[in-house]
Amino acid sequence: MEIRRIDWPTTMEWIVDLAQRLQGKKIWGIPRGGQVVATIMAYHGCELASRLGVAEVIIDDIVCTGTTCKAWKMNNSPSLKFATLVTRSTSKVKPDYSVVTFYTSDYIMFPWEDIEKVEKLVAQDRYTEVKDT
Repeated sequence: MEIRRIDWPTTMEWIVDLAQRLQGKKIWGIPRGGQVVATIMAYHGCELASRLGVAEVIIDDIVCTGTTCKAWKMNNSPSLKFATLVTRSTSKVKPDYSVVTFYTSDYIMFPWEDIEKVEKLVAQDRYTEVKDT
């Protein structure tokens, strides 16, 4: 498996695209990648929810298998929308909003991730459990 590094300009383009589609919505970011995305989206017209219970849309960076998306919606509110920058074509659960679909099994590495940690995960074939938890 290869590591596909996404650069900041591309990531920002995707974040702004998602923010424009969710203008005025109260968003809440899933810890780690989702928090980064949601925080940047707040500078582009979205409102950060003070807590999950008032959010309209849950934000994450990627949906790999769909496990996280399904769990967060089921454990909070089925009416909550889910949005991501990237969705894998093989995901069993699709988000309500997504910017890009990847048709590869490569590890998608965002700029906020540590390359050394990613390389270890990929070598151990543990990338999906980190990306979807």
